[in-house]
Amino acid sequence: MKNNRSLTAVLLTILMAAVCRGAFTNALPTTGTIVRSDASSFAWSGGYYEIKGIRAMIREYNEKNEPVLSTDYVKGDKVYRKMIFSDSGRARKVYDASGKLLYSSAFEGPAKRVESIFAPDDTLLWRYAHTYNGRGVLTERRRYAPDKSLMFIQKYFYDKSGLPVGVVLSMDDGTVLHIAQFSYEAYEDNGGWSVRKETQNYADKSEEPKERVERSTRSAKPLPRSQQAAADHSSDFVPPDTSEDALLKLTARYGKENSPGGRVLAAAHALITAKTVIRGSCWDWINMVYTNAGCSPKNRASVFSGKESGPYANPYDLKPGDWIMFKNLAYGEIGHSGIFLFWVDAERRSAMVIGYVGEGRARPADFREHDITYLFGVVRGK
Repeated sequence: MKNNRSLTAVLLTILMAAVCRGAFTNALPTTGTIVRSDASSFAWSGGYYEIKGIRAMIREYNEKNEPVLSTDYVKGDKVYRKMIFSDSGRARKVYDASGKLLYSSAFEGPAKRVESIFAPDDTLLWRYAHTYNGRGVLTERRRYAPDKSLMFIQKYFYDKSGLPVGVVLSMDDGTVLHIAQFSYEAYEDNGGWSVRKETQNYADKSEEPKERVERSTRSAKPLPRSQQAAADHSSDFVPPDTSEDALLKLTARYGKENSPGGRVLAAAHALITAKTVIRGSCWDWINMVYTNAGCSPKNRASVFSGKESGPYANPYDLKPGDWIMFKNLAYGEIGHSGIFLFWVDAERRSAMVIGYVGEGRARPADFREHDITYLFGVVRGK
């Protein structure tokens, strides 16, 4: 993390100057007059966040202090994603850099307790039910499928001053799959943070990947951390243990389903638990999984077939057990194969994937979170 603060400061200065010059000319039309902009710069090392490569986020507000537009930028000052808000921030539409609609969402009711996520064709993907404490702070978010079945639970934890210190993702039976922890190194005069570090912990056999993230805000005014400041921002949060077998448990659970995807995941589970190592690539390993599941080449359907340069598939059509081909943004942006397990954060294209490293490394398959924005191939068993 050496020199991260100076790098983020330089980057943010460049970005804000570019915005003022009107350098980013592909902004989508918005509603409302923009009167204020907040910017956050990021510096990352390793893991999931480096995959995305986002280096800055600028959020713009109208005269009522309501969000109007949020833009993420990547290396080279390129636009990665735009989010347009409407209905006083209660609804939003998210577009990629080319202006293609990725998804939309809207809150139901005045209390913002239920949020519905829609595909570009307005098909309902899932709903989030939110729980707030007496101060109106989010404490829990539950994701439900369109058939109203509970999928996953996210719980949010805060320190004594109200700053978030942890987010825990678990299955509907309470099995912990993922933990995000936040620690703060500098604060502003108003008590808000200016420098935050994040650590992500995944429940896979090797306890990887893990990453640390440093984030700084544009209005950062680092203050000396006195004993009182440390006490004000102390926390009683004790992160739960991530079960080493949590993702294997979920794989086995999906593997009991009487479907091609279920048989694929059952076969993958058997190979992972046996620590099977083969001489071959990610493609060879998944091909073996599909064959073991009774899905030989003649018993496979091509759901989508494109090129690494595009076009790309609709990721919301994925089902657990699908063989996916995507650009591995964390490893030279080369093509990579994996088996889709579940969405960690579908709106950000973050998926948990079963994969095999190959390349002569004697390592069994494992679980990794990938950004599958550039999804160019999907195969499904029959």
